[in-house]
Amino acid sequence: MRFLVQSCGFLLLTFMVAGCERRHRPIGCPHDADMRTYKQWEEAVRFPYTAPQARQKRIVNNIERVGVGSTKEEFVEALGEPDYEEEMYPKESNRPCIGSEFAYYFQKPDSDIVNEKRDKRVEAFFSPNGKATWIWSNITGIREKGSPTTK
Repeated sequence: MRFLVQSCGFLLLTFMVAGCERRHRPIGCPHDADMRTYKQWEEAVRFPYTAPQARQKRIVNNIERVGVGSTKEEFVEALGEPDYEEEMYPKESNRPCIGSEFAYYFQKPDSDIVNEKRDKRVEAFFSPNGKATWIWSNITGIREKGSPTTK
């Protein structure tokens, strides 16, 4: 009898954990296996980080080749691989992803602190279908395109 109670308890716990994982698992927008995650990028560079001049120049010279509606492939062709890709999910659980983001850093003084003024970068936000909706930057000379509310 004791074995039966322990077995039932174990099975119940297993189903509860599996149910919680399933309920909170993001829907859609799988990470592109060819792109680095933030964690992979962070482990690959040293901080304070400054992108090579050739990379910065390529981004500045080619940013006008991409815009709202451009695909991820067009960004990679024009600007090069992003430092990382990150998926974006709504705060409510069990809802599909709302898109993804490419980040191209020029400078990042610290790895664990996000600073809107000191972290110099270009960010491109994509809808779930992979089309750019908003391009934002705090790099002098690179203008914003689209908006965060563009569908």
